[in-house]
Amino acid sequence: MRMTPNAEESIRCGASSCSCASFKPRKVQLRFCDLCGHSWVEHALEKFQAPAASSSGPVEVALPGLVFDLSSLVLFGAQAIPVQLKILLDRLYSVLSPEQVGQILNSLGWSLADYVRGYMLQTPSGKVLDRWCMATPKEELLALGQFLRFGETRPIVELMMLQYPEGHTYYV
Repeated sequence: MRMTPNAEESIRCGASSCSCASFKPRKVQLRFCDLCGHSWVEHALEKFQAPAASSSGPVEVALPGLVFDLSSLVLFGAQAIPVQLKILLDRLYSVLSPEQVGQILNSLGWSLADYVRGYMLQTPSGKVLDRWCMATPKEELLALGQFLRFGETRPIVELMMLQYPEGHTYYV
């Protein structure tokens, strides 16, 4: 099982009218593409073969590889986690072994202590943080739709989506 995000892998941008063929992380803001400026989420959603599940479709088993891919939408290049996404990740991680969770977190640059806290105190290289990068509200909405595919998170997402006005897209 692959447990490192390959940001250099050919993942075309999913933003409308963007012709970027491959994500290249910026040097400072890893969550954004140096080639087109769009976010990791807009590129990484291309990795999900099927569209986000609807609330009436079948649910998928929370396998470590799928949970890793979903985790990368939230954690890759980030130093803080939006609360709603943290709740959903916690629910998915509860069905994995502690070793699998640790492997996912470590491969995305997170320690278990930082994850439990919801933000990093310092970078992996030891620099103390005084600002944090995390999923934008648009990325959060896109990621929420991906959590509909799992039985462990679907009912929670359905309740969370009630706070958004109709017409907001939470899947691609």
